[in-house]
Amino acid sequence: MRYLTFFSKITFIIFISFGLAAQADADNGIVVKSTNYTIDKSSGEKTKLGNNTMYFTQDKLMIKQKDQNGKSTTVIFYGNKNEMVVFLNSKEYIVIDEAQMAMIKQQLESVRAMMEQMKANMTDEQKKMMDKNFPGKNGKKVTTTYQKDGSKTINGWTSSKYLALENGNKVSELYIASYRTLGVSKADFTAMEKLMQFFRKHLADISDQFNMGSDTGFMALTGDNPAFNSGVPVKVTTFEGGKATSDTIIESVEKKALGEDLFAIPSHMQKKDLGQMFQGGFGG
Repeated sequence: MRYLTFFSKITFIIFISFGLAAQADADNGIVVKSTNYTIDKSSGEKTKLGNNTMYFTQDKLMIKQKDQNGKSTTVIFYGNKNEMVVFLNSKEYIVIDEAQMAMIKQQLESVRAMMEQMKANMTDEQKKMMDKNFPGKNGKKVTTTYQKDGSKTINGWTSSKYLALENGNKVSELYIASYRTLGVSKADFTAMEKLMQFFRKHLADISDQFNMGSDTGFMALTGDNPAFNSGVPVKVTTFEGGKATSDTIIESVEKKALGEDLFAIPSHMQKKDLGQMFQGGFGG
């Protein structure tokens, strides 16, 4: 089950960076910094979780996430070949391409089948919890709708506030600055669009079978989602049971020339086989 947590972490990093992808420019690189916070549901107290630094060019993107303990996670996506690289630590990395994505889908399908078999020996309460977290092919499909709810200035950017509702329940608030406000256009985030297409191609038809919440929300960035059509989310607050649980806030956006070396894998790092990691449960 540890590879589910691993996959969820990767998709979360990608999801929080989506709103920043629209900063990419055809001639210049863009460096965007944001901060993640967790919010105590009882007291409302906010605690810093970590920082994200994201680098964008027209066909590449790199996301560096550092948590409160200084531990880093790096993801690089090469849009010209539909290939994602994930740094596992300072010495090892994995490559996720079309073949690897097919393997991930197969693993998730196997997990779902295993869960169905386990239900035979579960109590009714356990089955209820299982269906909540692993709804399966016959589970209730989550329908997300968006409602505009005024406006607010976030770090100097005038932003429209939207409520995201899943089956009528608020799951997030999005503060979206228009492309014009940020001096960009929707066409500027080519690399992120390719990354979303890459994931949707392989996993969109199975993601509903696993209740990962917003972790895989980027797969549904189509239709009436204002984060796709109206501009860039400069702040996202998530909710659970009506209580705020987290904030992600863009702190700065800087145009900067980015060299090819920035997106290169360091020569001292060794490639690790994803198939072997599945077999070993991502241990070690």
